[in-house]
Amino acid sequence: MNKKIILAILVIGLSPAVFARGTSSAIFVDPYFNMGALGIGGSSDLNDKINDIRNGNTAKGVLGIETASDIKWSKNLGVFMGYRFKHRYNIGLLIDYTSANAFFSKENASAFNFYFGSTTPTAGKYYEYGSGFSSTTFGPALYYTVYNGGKLTLDVGLGILYALKINYHEDTTYSTISSSDTAGLASHAKSVIGSGKGFGFLLGTSTSYYLTNYLGLSFDLAYRYLKSGTLTDPNGKEIDFTWADGSQDPTPAPLSVNLSGLYFGISLKIDFDISSSGSTAAAKPEETGAQETAKQAQETTTGWEDTAVAPVTDNNPTIDELRDIKKQVQRKWNDLRSDTSAEAQKQADRYRRLYDIVIKFEKDWDQATPQVRAVRIDKIKTFLAH
Repeated sequence: MNKKIILAILVIGLSPAVFARGTSSAIFVDPYFNMGALGIGGSSDLNDKINDIRNGNTAKGVLGIETASDIKWSKNLGVFMGYRFKHRYNIGLLIDYTSANAFFSKENASAFNFYFGSTTPTAGKYYEYGSGFSSTTFGPALYYTVYNGGKLTLDVGLGILYALKINYHEDTTYSTISSSDTAGLASHAKSVIGSGKGFGFLLGTSTSYYLTNYLGLSFDLAYRYLKSGTLTDPNGKEIDFTWADGSQDPTPAPLSVNLSGLYFGISLKIDFDISSSGSTAAAKPEETGAQETAKQAQETTTGWEDTAVAPVTDNNPTIDELRDIKKQVQRKWNDLRSDTSAEAQKQADRYRRLYDIVIKFEKDWDQATPQVRAVRIDKIKTFLAH
């Protein structure tokens, strides 16, 4: 047997409709990893605190320490899971975890000045500062497939986000001697812990390449808005914004956390087909010359209204058989769409129209008699055989 034929049989057996998203209805689970660029509507409160820019002073530096830097990036892990129907509509639930932080320190044998809790500089030999936040978020999302080329798909979507909890922490430690003086470090430490909640949204796009009928890789790009305007400490008291040296503005304002920004990354597309039970379609019977002639005549139309009802027979097809045939139609449609020739595109359009008819037939299955079911399934098989 030809090696190419053997290979094709093996590939089709292992993964039907390879290199094409071949499910019209599916349960999907899409885990993802993103990075967030927080410069767009990012964490201004926290970055102000870190850089301590105030009173017209535009020189960056925390407490006189030059190693300070903005919180610019966040890490984002999550999963989008739900249900796809009619090929294009993907609706489900987003569960998401995001975190970002900044840490810097300075140690010197010679004492250096820093500011903490006072506008008067303090001389010390060791200083460290850490700040960060994280959020656990969930909410509904809808993605619409604007392009499905078989191997390649393009989705655009909207999600509503609710942050169950946004955590914030801030830790400052310093010593007038050295970091080896653990007692000195412990006596010069400050910690702030807070939490809040928030609402937001995301607008996203996802470009996917399907490795098999049910598994793909995707590049995701989205703008996310998510902010907690106030934070409270473990006792429920609102946390006011303070500058890095511990001082407060004359008019106190709440400390806020902003996770808004441009997020991009990769995700897996994992589909679980629910459009059929997986049963095997009935074997095609041998055809007589008269049957072949009749079927060729039937090919000229895809309408059911003018189809004569067959005589009563013992043939009583099942809905599972129809669903298996539907998958065959879809596979042929997907295969032809990747061919740019005029003839292939013409054939693809015929299979697309046939697929729509099969979907309608599936919906009307319970209203059809066994004889009508047999005639219509026979007609679809005839179309597939040519």
